[in-house]
Amino acid sequence: METRHPHLPKPDKHYNGKRKDDEASSSKATYSSPSKSKKQKTQMKITDVVRLGSTTEHYSVKSGIYTKISRAIAVFMAKGLRPFSIVDDPGFCHMIACIDPKYPIPSRNHDS
Repeated sequence: METRHPHLPKPDKHYNGKRKDDEASSSKATYSSPSKSKKQKTQMKITDVVRLGSTTEHYSVKSGIYTKISRAIAVFMAKGLRPFSIVDDPGFCHMIACIDPKYPIPSRNHDS
């Protein structure tokens, strides 16, 4: 490793591959919610994540930011020759929700 990466520091001969804080923690990591027992591993469902994102208050249709984003989407569709149905695409909806969760995605009949 020294010949290919001379800029890296030389490993300590007593280094065992673990950090000091790893030694204090248990060897197995468990992911559980506080209300469930420690034996059960839990993970959020995608529906829970979507529901969390939908709790935000949306922009007013008359607001300037709503108009600006709607026009940008219209230009995106027109220049790329994309159909109006793209607003129903799950990937497009996810992208817009990540960019601005407060923007309510218009229906496909909105811009036509």
